[in-house]
Amino acid sequence: MVYRDCEVDRPARPRGGEPRLDFRSTGATPRAGCYVAEFQFIVDTVGAVEMNSVRPKATNDRDLEDAVTPVLSTIRFEPALLDKHPVRQLVLYKRTVGVVVRVLSSSSGSAPPPAGASRPPRCR
Repeated sequence: MVYRDCEVDRPARPRGGEPRLDFRSTGATPRAGCYVAEFQFIVDTVGAVEMNSVRPKATNDRDLEDAVTPVLSTIRFEPALLDKHPVRQLVLYKRTVGVVVRVLSSSSGSAPPPAGASRPPRCR
């Protein structure tokens, strides 16, 4: 049986930090901006993502979706609990990434980038 977050006593929650994404593997040319990818999947009773259940729900960039999909298997969760027992839960996972593109000049006399130019955009 699979439960939704509103049906359990304690929903599944990620353990540790977000996995590192590798956009180079997608062959994409980076573009500055805010990107979002949402996935739905089942977290099992030991806190692992059931990869055969992964479904993309929404994205504003296919390259981000392609970069996130393979790392989902590395994310670990504290499993959902129902009556103090671990249960499988359907999870909606959202990954947001702010991308900055900085072009570096090959000439040694170039001016430094303006203050704040290398900060990622604030993405929500």
